[in-house]
Amino acid sequence: MDVITAHNKKREYDFVFVCESKVRELESCCLIGQELENRGYSVGIINWWMPQIYLDYEPVSAKVLMSHAVYKDESLNRELSYVKGKTKVINMQWEQIYSEKELTSNVSPWKMEGNVKKVIHLSWGKENHDKLVNYDSIPEENIKVVGAVSMDFLNLKLNGYFLSREELFDKYNIPKDKKVCLFISSFSLVDLPKNSQEPEFREFQELQVKSHREIIGWIDRLLNSKNDITFIYRPHPAEANNSAVLNLEKKYSNFRCIRDLSVKQWIITSDVIYNWFSTSISEIYFAKKTCYMLRPYDIRSEIECLILKDGNYITKYEEFIKSFDDIEPEFPIPKKNISYTYCNNEDELVYRKIADVAEEVITGDCCSFTAPKMHPNKDVAKYKLKNTKIGKLVVSIKHFIERNETSDDEKKNNDEYKHYVEEMYDNNDFTQSEIEKILGRIDKALSNSIQ
Repeated sequence: MDVITAHNKKREYDFVFVCESKVRELESCCLIGQELENRGYSVGIINWWMPQIYLDYEPVSAKVLMSHAVYKDESLNRELSYVKGKTKVINMQWEQIYSEKELTSNVSPWKMEGNVKKVIHLSWGKENHDKLVNYDSIPEENIKVVGAVSMDFLNLKLNGYFLSREELFDKYNIPKDKKVCLFISSFSLVDLPKNSQEPEFREFQELQVKSHREIIGWIDRLLNSKNDITFIYRPHPAEANNSAVLNLEKKYSNFRCIRDLSVKQWIITSDVIYNWFSTSISEIYFAKKTCYMLRPYDIRSEIECLILKDGNYITKYEEFIKSFDDIEPEFPIPKKNISYTYCNNEDELVYRKIADVAEEVITGDCCSFTAPKMHPNKDVAKYKLKNTKIGKLVVSIKHFIERNETSDDEKKNNDEYKHYVEEMYDNNDFTQSEIEKILGRIDKALSNSIQ
């Protein structure tokens, strides 16, 4: 499985995966990709952010593009611009959890339109299937309900893939004799540059800012009175570095902000888990663990994630403190929310079902698309991207360099966004060596399990 760079020699593949978020998607892409290679296909994978940095990137050929997420023609064309010639498209759609507003608004960034209706869509379960059929008018034959492949890593058939608690704590110098508390952040909009802030996310962004400030305050008060714990802050994959979090790291030796590794790795090795709005509550459930939902401010029903509705929430600092003494806390949301969203079961591994779909697509007569006549770094302003919760066009660095006649405010905003793109590229970059290590761990886990 090849990492596609701007200069690698191999330029033709059967399947090409587009990976936007390393910690969310890379392991799953490797799991599916290895299965496809075992079936005789060539597989490549590209960092979604890379062509924004390397202006000399030349598209590769792919019979099937495994898109990370497409919703409108703009986002489809953006991903097609990473390849050349005709290609079929499978929409992996790594985010399939919605709010009521996102399922009813005509201007929702998650509403699928145009040629996106012709691609093959992978669905985690009934909720997304019903959304695709009833809200997006996607033909039934273009929807494959397979389950969420990321949950395969929590299946007993892949037991042994992750580092043990001892191995992980040794790697990050975390004391083994202290209780480890994990906070899974969803604050991707807190420090988003001004020129990437979408009006439809304004209310939610304001809610994020004040909720983040309050929760950081809770953690600060906690650590000021307790030194017998290690508190790990896990940033959202799209979350920029934040001064409040960095200040806590400087203030407390037992507070750590760690982006590395998938959130599942930290879930299975932590003692107490906290959540605000993160859909990783699903991983917590499939890992057979529980967590607490921190909600210092109420979230309106219309913008609440459907999977998090009717939950038990911690709303005060005093409740936050008491949670440390709970022996067997209940799971904070109704389990029916999980079953409506996911069709995963312990008897089947999703990656094999996805590989089956991929084979059907590459050998069948599915709709093919021709990549637009544009380089990913040219004419990007024409393609306003709304296929992640960042919800904004990733304008190329070249665009910033070439803009000379701008006001001081515009230059500041452009510089902020350029820095953001560079930071996201660095956070999500991966090497061939990393791919090989992941594949090796997958091989070991599969060979040691009873299939």
